[in-house]
Amino acid sequence: MSGHGGRVDSGVSAGRAGGGPGRTALVPGLAHLTAARGALALEPRLTARLGRRRRLRRGRDDRGGPTRLSVVVRALIARLKDENAGVRVAAARSLGHLGDPRAVLPLIDVLADSDGEVRSAAVEALADLGDPRAIGPIAGLLKDPVADVKRNALGALSHFDQAVPTAPVVALLDDPDADVRHEAIDLLDHLHARSAAGAIARLIHDPSPDVRHSVVSTLGSLGAQSGVAAITEALSDANADVRQAALGALNDLKAPIAEATLLNLMKDSNADVRQRAAELAGERSVVGAIPQLRRLIDDARSDVREAATQALGHIADPAARQALQAALQSPDPKVRRAAAEALGQDP
Repeated sequence: MSGHGGRVDSGVSAGRAGGGPGRTALVPGLAHLTAARGALALEPRLTARLGRRRRLRRGRDDRGGPTRLSVVVRALIARLKDENAGVRVAAARSLGHLGDPRAVLPLIDVLADSDGEVRSAAVEALADLGDPRAIGPIAGLLKDPVADVKRNALGALSHFDQAVPTAPVVALLDDPDADVRHEAIDLLDHLHARSAAGAIARLIHDPSPDVRHSVVSTLGSLGAQSGVAAITEALSDANADVRQAALGALNDLKAPIAEATLLNLMKDSNADVRQRAAELAGERSVVGAIPQLRRLIDDARSDVREAATQALGHIADPAARQALQAALQSPDPKVRRAAAEALGQDP
């Protein structure tokens, strides 16, 4: 035992005297222990550094004072009460862009500002922040006397999916401003408010084509079978976009379309309407539409010609096959290709 102990002591002494590895090199695990002690010594500094980062994220520095961002937010909040309306507008918009939740309650207070543009800016900022505490106060502006404020409030509420009241939105379907009515319909669509389908359908004869288009699209999107009659009326709307939207909505609802109506729409003055009608004739295998589809193969619009050819391919009838064979001679390569593809399918 003493001899072994002497060899260790001798090695240590030799290491110290000769500048060799010494004790840490000769005793297994001692180097790791030394490194661990060093790490433990660093740990308080690392903990302090991490704690400082957390405080910075909470908006305070090591001395408990506000960070630079916090100073900016507080300064902007103070400007929400500036005597100049333009400054209040700019402050509200900047707070929305910064996204600091501390601005929510001050911005809600600004919804009562005497200036409509300031109220609109606060609404937009609250929409950017997306805090559900703002839903009720924003909904309160749906009765604002300024149309732009109401419209912005409707747009802001579309940023939320739950807890948005539908009753004040439905009330705006009777608003004198067409843009407000349009925004109200779009919001009801976003909220999947199927219970409002009847109120929406009553606007099918609205003087604004944008409103009528929104009515038709929303009724189809909501899956409102109660709106089929209103949508069918829209097939004869003076606006081509509304007629086209009505075809799409009826198809979404899988609602019937009279063959005579469909054939008439295949002769529509608008190419997009003719194309959509031709597509539906094919999807619904309307044999009675074959003669008109044959005529559409020579339509002035390339998309219409191609759609008519493809539609013939969906109709299992000898007359449709004959029309496709004739289409192989079309000067339009899109038509010839569509005909060739259709003829390769089972009739």
